[in-house]
Amino acid sequence: VIGATNRFVSQREKPVMGQIGVVVDEDGVTLDYQSHIVRFDLSEGLGDRLQAEIWNDSVAVERVSDKVDQFLTDVIGAPMKLVRKSGPRMMPEKYGEPRDLKFVDGLPVLLISEESLQFLNTKVDHTIEHQRFRSNIWVEGGSAPHWEDSLTDFKLNQISFSNVKRCSRCKIVNVDTGSGQVMKEPLKTLAGYRLKDRKILFGVNLVPDRSGIVRIGDELSE
Repeated sequence: VIGATNRFVSQREKPVMGQIGVVVDEDGVTLDYQSHIVRFDLSEGLGDRLQAEIWNDSVAVERVSDKVDQFLTDVIGAPMKLVRKSGPRMMPEKYGEPRDLKFVDGLPVLLISEESLQFLNTKVDHTIEHQRFRSNIWVEGGSAPHWEDSLTDFKLNQISFSNVKRCSRCKIVNVDTGSGQVMKEPLKTLAGYRLKDRKILFGVNLVPDRSGIVRIGDELSE
């Protein structure tokens, strides 16, 4: 989603985005907000090509649908456009061999352990849900919280993953996904035991060696 200046927009600026339901199936995508629904095909596009800004990257994109743009504009309360990537956006070389990225902050995969979340929830006065952290992969079975920090290279369903860094968290994790309200937790509590070099760390960023499928129940292997 990009705004009037073609710069990407996220829950950092517009917390209400976290309340938009998204369902993807074989035929298309359905967006839902307070019983207002819009649907579009995965192949849909207007042919209207733009350059979008994602952090410091300029990326070629294509607008998807006028009706979706209007839906997002109405929900968010400012002019918005939904776009799909139509040109390359390369991963920084310091994290490995150059490869094309999608619309992620900087790295393709985020992994968090269930043990880390459970430990956090012993320290706060209300349960923090998985959704707050927007992780691609959740794992369990480690002997201590944040055991994922020490992962190096491992495999899931024959896909090799490299652990390139711990993930520094921004204020999006403070957005309650149910109400859209910006809270003080969990960053306030995490700052008490996960702060390093002025960054709050929770989860690890991974780089896979190739595309593939990961399923619920897959086991980590060396």
